Amino acid sequence: SLDWRPLLRCVTGWDTGLHSQNAAEVWLLQQLLAHPNRTSAWQDADVVVLPLLPLVSLRAGIACAASDPPFANTTHRRRMGAAVVATLSHPAYARRWGHDHLVLTNYWDAWGMFGGKGTASHAALANVSFGWH
Repeated sequence: SLDWRPLLRCVTGWDTGLHSQNAAEVWLLQQLLAHPNRTSAWQDADVVVLPLLPLVSLRAGIACAASDPPFANTTHRRRMGAAVVATLSHPAYARRWGHDHLVLTNYWDAWGMFGGKGTASHAALANVSFGWH
């Protein structure tokens, strides 16, 4: 699954203290999901926002059982691998080879989090924009 919001149950305090200042991916995704101009059909979208929460996933480590399948007891690396497969196999990716895709994150080391050169995730996400602001 590409929707990693269930992982929030595994990261206590993600929205408090110092963690909250680095939770832009969560706040922005929530705003985009509620936006009145949002389309539910990817074919109508100019930009495809992947609902990954990479920093939340990284902090979750081995996901807690409360996150429910398919995330329970998975690692960040395994979740990234599944996300890469799901992204590459979706027709929205093939439309522009990811050039119209966006992953929201404000983590300073995005490629360290997603995977360095030579990894499957680097190859899959090389054309995807990272919205770290």
